[in-house]
Amino acid sequence: MATSTQINRARQCLASIANGLNAINMKYDRNDRDFCLEFRARSHQGLTLDILIHVLPAHEVVEYYFITDIAVPANRYTDVAMAVCCANNAMLIGGFECTADDEYLCFKISDDYSESYPGRETVRQTMLLGGDMVDNYGDYFYKLCRGTMKLKQFLAVVAAR
Repeated sequence: MATSTQINRARQCLASIANGLNAINMKYDRNDRDFCLEFRARSHQGLTLDILIHVLPAHEVVEYYFITDIAVPANRYTDVAMAVCCANNAMLIGGFECTADDEYLCFKISDDYSESYPGRETVRQTMLLGGDMVDNYGDYFYKLCRGTMKLKQFLAVVAAR
């Protein structure tokens, strides 16, 4: 359970992120009760992304979710989960997520705000990073989900990066 101080800090963090999104002309839906910002965007390669930014008051963490329109079929789940693990091992910031309950692949970045709130440049860079990671790997995940790429081929792509 978050303290009143943590809740106030979460409100300030959410406002700071909203200011950063405003600075890059992003339109979003804001839910102050749940400490969330949501919007839809397109990656540079044209993938649709549902972006959810969630501030967690009790942990003083912001989670940025870049939810793709790449559906993960049940019969491909094991290969996609292995690919997610291997791709994430090559990343310094953020990672892909795919659970058995999720229908779609997403990229997630978590950021601690206990020392300072994300400023405009941090928000801009986070949006760029999330979009770039989806662009860099999205086509390969899509092919893996469709069965037009084998896991071994995906792993070779990751190893080459």
